[in-house]
Amino acid sequence: MSHNATRQLPLIATTTIGSPWGYATKPGRRKVIVWSRYPLTLDFIGDEGATRGTMVVATAALPGGPVRIVGVCIPWRDANVNTGRRDAQPWSEHLDYLDRLARLLPTLDPAIPTVIAGEFNQRIPRARRRSGRLDDPHRRGLAERTAH
Repeated sequence: MSHNATRQLPLIATTTIGSPWGYATKPGRRKVIVWSRYPLTLDFIGDEGATRGTMVVATAALPGGPVRIVGVCIPWRDANVNTGRRDAQPWSEHLDYLDRLARLLPTLDPAIPTVIAGEFNQRIPRARRRSGRLDDPHRRGLAERTAH
């Protein structure tokens, strides 16, 4: 889940909206929430570049075995261009995020099923205003993954 209030949920694996990401903090809100009825182990919180406060990796201990959840909120086309930090170019935050995701995914144990969920801020097939650089599957960090 992304852009959510946490007052009704137990605080399990979350990242906060905050100034490091470039936008103001709102009390009781989180940028990304990974929530499960099963016990969660927090594996990673994005803390660099565009993943700062916008990525959470957690593993849920399900009865049939562990399942990893990668919670994402990939920045939109104009993130930090005309709002927030105002120091980015169109798609630059989005592409930075995808590069970091592409570097993270191969480090995760492939024996654990992985769900990537959240806000992708991208149209597939490509929208007219989208950068052609986004069409490279390696940029999406999913080239070596099997989609189900």
